[in-house]
Amino acid sequence: MKVAIPLEGDKISFHFGRCYQFAFFEIENNKVLNKEIVDAPPHQEGVFPQFLKDKGVELVIVSGIGRKALEILSQLNIKVIQGIEGKVEETIKKFLEGELKGERNLCEERKEEMMPWGDGRGPRGQGAPRGGRFGGNRPGAGPQGFCVCPNCGTKIAHQRGIPCYTVSCPKCGMKMVRA
Repeated sequence: MKVAIPLEGDKISFHFGRCYQFAFFEIENNKVLNKEIVDAPPHQEGVFPQFLKDKGVELVIVSGIGRKALEILSQLNIKVIQGIEGKVEETIKKFLEGELKGERNLCEERKEEMMPWGDGRGPRGQGAPRGGRFGGNRPGAGPQGFCVCPNCGTKIAHQRGIPCYTVSCPKCGMKMVRA
């Protein structure tokens, strides 16, 4: 069986459609035979589910996921366990032990917090996030600054025109984030 988990550092990404990478686990006889970290393709509707299908994935473990992605995964016969948070290694261990229990879709649950009036409007002054595909808390960080590894904390100078999420940490190989 092949299991995929959307990543944000060493944790499960809050939202399936906004992850940087996927962890793939080959499981046989309740043991992990192989683990592979693969960069996510550019996000467009239906791309992630087809990407997972092409990789031979049979199960996806997620925190939150959109309805359309759930529909497409279902059509592709890929099962989904949703509502899972935490570190990936702990999650896969619980899955192997049969202790991983899916809960409600955390995307839907948090939508209430972010859009309390239920009509697509958030609290006043809380406009749409800016900063590109992965959101962020600023429109653009500019050419200065650093890329930081979320895993080991290694810090390197940002190179203009090269997004930090495309740079691998020189120490541990994890994808970097902008500081």
